[in-house]
Amino acid sequence: MSIALYAVAIGGALLLVLSLVQQRRRKSLLPPGPPGDPVVGHFLRIPSADSPLVFHQWSKIYGPVMHLKVLGRSMVILDTYQAAVDLLDKKGSIYSDRPKFTLYELVGWKPSISFLQYGKQFHTQRQMHQTYLSRHKVEDFKPMQIQEARTLVRNLLESTPERYEKFLSRFATGIITQIVAGHRITSDADPYLRMSNMVYEAISNTGPPGSSPLDFFPLLQHFPPWFPGAKHEAGVATPSFILRQLEQMKEGEDVEELKGAAATMFGAGESTTWSTLCIFILAMILHPEWQETAQKEIDSIVGNMRLPEFGDRADLPFVEGILQETLRGMSLDENVYSNPTSFNPQRYLPKPAGNGEPNFTNVSFGFGRRICTGQYLADNSLWIAIVSILATCRITNMMDESGKIIVPESSLTDGLVSHPRDIRCIICPRSTGTKELIMETVV
Repeated sequence: MSIALYAVAIGGALLLVLSLVQQRRRKSLLPPGPPGDPVVGHFLRIPSADSPLVFHQWSKIYGPVMHLKVLGRSMVILDTYQAAVDLLDKKGSIYSDRPKFTLYELVGWKPSISFLQYGKQFHTQRQMHQTYLSRHKVEDFKPMQIQEARTLVRNLLESTPERYEKFLSRFATGIITQIVAGHRITSDADPYLRMSNMVYEAISNTGPPGSSPLDFFPLLQHFPPWFPGAKHEAGVATPSFILRQLEQMKEGEDVEELKGAAATMFGAGESTTWSTLCIFILAMILHPEWQETAQKEIDSIVGNMRLPEFGDRADLPFVEGILQETLRGMSLDENVYSNPTSFNPQRYLPKPAGNGEPNFTNVSFGFGRRICTGQYLADNSLWIAIVSILATCRITNMMDESGKIIVPESSLTDGLVSHPRDIRCIICPRSTGTKELIMETVV
């Protein structure tokens, strides 16, 4: 062997040893996790359905912070509230970035803040959201949210069961469309509603980032000609998030940032609110006793001569508990909640009436530097929809052809936004008087 070849062989061996040492060192610094397979890691071990429940079971063996490896990419799973706070809140400067999701970029999601890496572009869009969706600013939207909630109730009472989900979605889309674009949806043929449905279809079928092949055209790269920018140029646009940003945009600034920020509000604002309301409906079907308790509370505070408003919220703690429990579906932390798999709105009431357990709202919108900027808006939308439905509607089981009660399964779909697989039910007015109140107040 020549000296040159000998040197190459020695150098290659040293590099291999160094690589193995570094790999072992990195592995020793990672959290524990279940054993994986050669090459593919945990790819074949992560279930395609109900993966959060499987992760939760694994956490009982490997701890609240687990490490998985899928096709060479590391994943860290956080199973408890405290683990999320310790890493995402307290160490946000370290754990606020995003990996590059190539497939999401191919389908046009790259401008969305949800998938942006932590940097200038992320901060620009987040500042746009925070300015327009602050705790103080969202007070301006409450009259509109009340009107949309009452329209939702009217639509539910006048429609057939197969259309309930559509009207829940239309409520969520209607609010976010007025805020983002200054446009009110009044029919199923509305172009904004069609666009929102396309976005939802993409979100619901893609699965978690980096997990699924995608087969959708770019949704967010090009906005249609009826988008608010065209109206702004003509000087006829109504007040909205987009109009405000266009007015404040300096010469030379990239409009793509605005498109990304607006698209994120459409996608995240509609799908998450809709899915949460579907979970609420399912809970009321499965737990009529809690529905009745909430309605008695509303009757005692609001009476039967008017409909609930935001000013009643502080006086309706059980309704608040229903909202909190609807959101808590993502947390099975036994260290925080007793019997966490049961739906129990009473757990939030102070002792001795309840368990005095902590509200879940602040957790459901995320952690750290990526916490949802629309949390105050979403919280108001969900509360006014839930209290309006409870005040005016009775939600009961459907019957099959033989007269047997249909009990929906308490299971959720998989994907980026999960929702109940089945919310078949009957929604009818609680009384003639409540239906008349709705008809009188809906514009």
